Amino acid sequence: MERKFKIGDRIICKISGVYGTCISFYVPTSCEEQTMVLTDDGRRYHAPTSSWELYTENCEEGIGYADEASRVNMLNFYGEYVVKYAQNHGLTILEAVEEPMVKARKAFFEATGM
Repeated sequence: MERKFKIGDRIICKISGVYGTCISFYVPTSCEEQTMVLTDDGRRYHAPTSSWELYTENCEEGIGYADEASRVNMLNFYGEYVVKYAQNHGLTILEAVEEPMVKARKAFFEATGM
C-alpha cells in the first residue's frame, strides 16, 4: 500500500472526522496497518491507514497544503511547541510529548489556553 502522507503531516480520518499530526504507523497482529495521530488537544487516536487522507483546509490544489505557513497556523500553541521541540531535539512527535518539559507546557496550555 502506498501512503499519500508521512509522519509530521496533518491528516484527517475520512470515517470519524478526527484530525491531527501523524505520529506513527504500525501493524497489529491480524489487522491492516494503523496510523496514529496526535490531536490538537494532546490525545492520541488511531485508525486504519486506508481511512486517512491529508488535511486540506484552505488548500487550492485539494491535496496537502497551499504553503508551509498555512500548515503551521493550524496548530494551537501547544501543538506548535511540540513540533518545534521535536525539531530542535531531533525527536519524533511521539517522543517529544513524553518529555517532562513538553508535559509541563501541555499543563500550562490546558490551564490558560495559551
